[in-house]
Amino acid sequence: MRVAIFAPKFVRASETFIYDSACELAASGVDVHVIAASREMEQERPFPQVRIAPEAGRGDLLRLFRRLLPLRLAGDDEPFAVQAGRIRRHLEAIRPDVLLAHYGEAGVVCAPACEGAGVPLVVSFHGADASRTPRRPAWLARYRRLFARAALVTAPSAYLRDRLIDLGCPPGKARVQRNGIRVERLQMGPPSERFDGRHVNFLFVGRLTHKKAPITLLEAFAQARAALAPSLHARLAMIGDGPLRAEVEAGVERLGLTGSVEILGRQPHPEVVRRFSLSHVYVQHSVTAPSGDQEGLPVSITEAMAAGLPVIATRHSGIPEVVVEGETGLLVAEHDAEGMAAAMAELARDPARWDRYGAAGRRHLEGEFSMPIVISRLRDLLAEASGLSRAARQAV
Repeated sequence: MRVAIFAPKFVRASETFIYDSACELAASGVDVHVIAASREMEQERPFPQVRIAPEAGRGDLLRLFRRLLPLRLAGDDEPFAVQAGRIRRHLEAIRPDVLLAHYGEAGVVCAPACEGAGVPLVVSFHGADASRTPRRPAWLARYRRLFARAALVTAPSAYLRDRLIDLGCPPGKARVQRNGIRVERLQMGPPSERFDGRHVNFLFVGRLTHKKAPITLLEAFAQARAALAPSLHARLAMIGDGPLRAEVEAGVERLGLTGSVEILGRQPHPEVVRRFSLSHVYVQHSVTAPSGDQEGLPVSITEAMAAGLPVIATRHSGIPEVVVEGETGLLVAEHDAEGMAAAMAELARDPARWDRYGAAGRRHLEGEFSMPIVISRLRDLLAEASGLSRAARQAV
């Protein structure tokens, strides 16, 4: 089977799930070709078959406008026609059995290219593209046309899949396709074994944006730290960067947390993995942002669980599908800093639960999110979309 993958940028630092799935598909015997608007992290994340279909520039759009204006076209996808034409030319050269487009907005761009080239389209939604983007009426209309055109549409959680159905996707086309974790690369060790009886290390990994609510997390940590003192000393490491970094740094000073909170900025993945091995509890306070932006299912949470960490998080989007309350971690309501603080203090005082929750989380990840399982399901899904029978796929 020959598969083309379209990603707006191949590949951002935060998009390990796109890069890993492309590599694992190729390793499984699929002939994978990537089409992207731009290439990023080429040295750190090499891939042999990448073609560039740049986004339309100002000159492209002006020429397109002058050509289309006399036709008085009613559709509102014209701004994407130049890039769609470039994608189509790549598809005609590659001749794939199916195109997998990452993000709903990219699916809108790719749909006319796929129709023109006669290639089935699968669109993978991931979070903001299903929550924030369709708040704009023009994009909601585009999505509804996309749902009619696409062979299949995927989401990383049942929550997000249901959201796509609410937006107008036919239920038979909407599927859950998890983002895989290379579980074997995350060494699991009981967190209690690295506990010195005094210091409890909390960890957060993610962009410092409104949907991650880092200020609420800081406020919860400050309350938990005060509740645990003097018998226990709580520490929090925050890995990630973003538009709220200055506000987070100011919050650390305002809350008197200097010396207890490390703001480490964006770190390479090996350092993230190392930090898992130094921590006792993973924490994340995801919320629906004022813009409507929501999570899909945060990879940082699944990776923390694969590393054997218990998780404290919010009942947000697909998170409760992986953080099972009382089994793999604790859940609180969005924006509930007091509830988050109580959960952090409760778990900090009970190291035996760290190990029990962590082991259960690792088992859950191995059965549902491990890369071989996820890639096998993705191959079947792409084969279904391409019209190949399973027997024909296995024979390729």
